[in-house]
Amino acid sequence: VVTDNPASSTETKTAEAKNTKAASISQLTTYVIQGGVFSSDSGAKETSDNLSSKNVPSETVEMDGKYYLFLGVADSIEGAKALGAQYKENGIEDVFAKPLLLEEKKFSNITEKEKTFLKAVPTIYQTLSLTTSNAVVTKDLSEEASKVLTEIESPLKTSVKNEKIKDLKAELVSANEKVKAFQESKDEKNLSDAQEHLLNFLSVYFSK
Repeated sequence: VVTDNPASSTETKTAEAKNTKAASISQLTTYVIQGGVFSSDSGAKETSDNLSSKNVPSETVEMDGKYYLFLGVADSIEGAKALGAQYKENGIEDVFAKPLLLEEKKFSNITEKEKTFLKAVPTIYQTLSLTTSNAVVTKDLSEEASKVLTEIESPLKTSVKNEKIKDLKAELVSANEKVKAFQESKDEKNLSDAQEHLLNFLSVYFSK
């Protein structure tokens, strides 16, 4: 007669319990540079393609049946206005800064590590928004900004398996890598790419 091993059964239940937690990304307000609102994705894409040729980051985010074209993110309305002013200097007139609310996003059946990562997401996003938007305007990364960036390194290395969380994390990791690349090379294209990943994060956030 084959009997269940009570020890392994208990271990299995414990492992399952670890994987059934629920957690959320707290509500977050970010600040964006809006480059237009369109009734169709194709209209937004045409403008987006035009901006790409000028090395300006852009991403279309669908909300309430409309397509919003965002060109950058910052951690404050002042930061967003400064970034918008930078674009205007480069000949892109139709831009304005505004707050954008990211509602709380809940996840279930996640691991303890994923729960820890979700808790850190608002801080990571705001840190990257602050450092990249400031660097685009000043063409430099201050010592203080470099110090703040080291504080998000640890949560960005968290192992996640949930596909939705993985997609969000990938954009944050890529944005952080581009900022580090700018630190080393001072090539401003890296900042534009970092902003692009932060915009992609918004698109993924609103689509899932």
